[in-house]
Amino acid sequence: AFVNGRPLRVSEVDEPERAGVIMEFGSDRSEGKVRKLVEHVEKALQGNFQCVRAFGACSLNMCNVAAGKYEIYFDYGPYIWDFAAGKIIVEEAGGVVMQPDGGPMDLMGRSVMVANQKVARKILFP
Repeated sequence: AFVNGRPLRVSEVDEPERAGVIMEFGSDRSEGKVRKLVEHVEKALQGNFQCVRAFGACSLNMCNVAAGKYEIYFDYGPYIWDFAAGKIIVEEAGGVVMQPDGGPMDLMGRSVMVANQKVARKILFP
């Protein structure tokens, strides 16, 4: 994946304390989803990360990780059309795409976590 003729590369940050986290809140307001989301917001805010942000668009968030601007993005609620192209971009940039709990990516599932290789398994949101 390229931008302005230059290849995209995920960051080399390897410590969660130096990692920038992007998260979204989705549109599912069912009791179970809200409970899980609140737990993960709390984990992200107490996780001693460099920063926690929300930009509002799955594709933008994935490209920010692919470009090395942030290290982690997770979301509960996107549809396949929100992240299918971003999955390819992130993987071409050297990142990983998986479920927030560390499981393999389920394209028909409604959750996603994107990260650089170095912090991917250190930070999970089960």
